[in-house]
Amino acid sequence: MRASVKICTLFAAFALCALTFCSCGGGGRDASEAALQSIGAESAGGPNGGSASPDASEAAPGTVGPLHLLTLGDSIAYGYGLSEPEKERYSALLPALLADRYAVVDENCGVSGMTGAELVEYLRGPDAPAGLREADAALISIGGNDVLGFLPEALAPVGDLSTLTELLGRYALYLLRPTSALAPAIGELEDVLETINACFASDSFRQRLEEAAARLHDAVCGAAQAIRAVNPSAVLLISTIYNPYKGVRVVLPQLTASVELSEYGDIAVRRLNDAIREAAEEEGLRVVDVYARFEASGEQLVNAAFSLSPLRINFDVHPNAAGHAQIAAAYEDAIRGIDF
Repeated sequence: MRASVKICTLFAAFALCALTFCSCGGGGRDASEAALQSIGAESAGGPNGGSASPDASEAAPGTVGPLHLLTLGDSIAYGYGLSEPEKERYSALLPALLADRYAVVDENCGVSGMTGAELVEYLRGPDAPAGLREADAALISIGGNDVLGFLPEALAPVGDLSTLTELLGRYALYLLRPTSALAPAIGELEDVLETINACFASDSFRQRLEEAAARLHDAVCGAAQAIRAVNPSAVLLISTIYNPYKGVRVVLPQLTASVELSEYGDIAVRRLNDAIREAAEEEGLRVVDVYARFEASGEQLVNAAFSLSPLRINFDVHPNAAGHAQIAAAYEDAIRGIDF
């Protein structure tokens, strides 16, 4: 095996460790979100307390007038992983996209790691966004962390961190210099991959997913009610969740088992999107179908990828700058269809 291929394989082995154990290590919301971050990802910003574009208070010539957009939700709303979230996240792109019609006030209150229940608590609490009463529209991105939150329990049968780390180390060493003493690592790692697949296919996983979908449904309804209690005239828009692992399949050398992350991701987000649509219909929210837009695109819109040739190993679930541009375009289309 050539040295370059061996190095790639080492990265692949420890990337698998990051996938399984950062998810299984526990630690609540922050740990589950950190679990699927990129290996060597760009540094990310922290929770955003709310920021508004400074020069959008007056309408440009020929526009209808100012439009106050309040962006709420999780790390996607915040712009996690972008080099300049205040400039690259989808809410920050909307003022330019809509400049021919509106002078957009962009107030972004996205918080990394936020779940649906936490969004409701935030909107009903003393720290609710200052612009909630004045917003013309609220743009909501929520739901991904409702899945990440139950992954540690769902993947518990995979094993503990120290055991897997030791196994992956033996596997990597065997690929570099095969010996009979290290050979059992191949079979043991095959078993790990099969266990991961079994976890995702289990009744327990499906039950947890159903429970997460039910919580998300109630949270979307609760968020809509909380906003309307303060601002009855605000238009509410909510985005569907894209599949962060579209096209991603974990395959390691000398192993017959693989992990179809694309398939498992799609099962999860489709169920959550059903819950979002059901709640939106009940509460009168407009659905912005980000999932469909990402599925139709041939671009790399999310940081996640797994390839040994060329080497690209990344389990970060967040959209890149091109992904945020697609989300912004989806919201632009929706907003242009609304008579404010």
